[in-house]
Amino acid sequence: MRQQSPKKKKKLGSYPYLSVIFSITLALFVIGLFGLLLLHAGNLSTVIKESIEVQVYLKNDISDNQRIQLEKMIASRSFVASDNNEPSVRFISKEEAARQFSEDTGENILDFLGENPLRDVITFRVNSQYQRSNSLSDLQAELENLDEVHEVT
Repeated sequence: MRQQSPKKKKKLGSYPYLSVIFSITLALFVIGLFGLLLLHAGNLSTVIKESIEVQVYLKNDISDNQRIQLEKMIASRSFVASDNNEPSVRFISKEEAARQFSEDTGENILDFLGENPLRDVITFRVNSQYQRSNSLSDLQAELENLDEVHEVT
């Protein structure tokens, strides 16, 4: 009988340990990256939800006092999102809106209409807890019932 010669072990490469370490490191990095993505997905959805703005168009015949009172009332409500404990309520006068329109379009609205048809506006961002359609509809109806408000979008 013939003797079998011992089989030689196959080499994986000149540096087998280096390739194993690199593969494990890469796999752990991808798993960690995926974990971070999952952790921050909730924060990202909140940021996207709270970027929705509501615009409250005011009637033309209200006084500055009424406007300030309405602005304070809206700022105190729980449906208004806040930045660093400051409500995200902003007032835009119709003159400022006309100037912004002129900058955006390159045309002066007063030149071809003769008067400013725009209205004063109070804008605010909605808290993410109120992002359901029925909550937004209730919010719109509540604000439109106020005497100073012309329209809510």
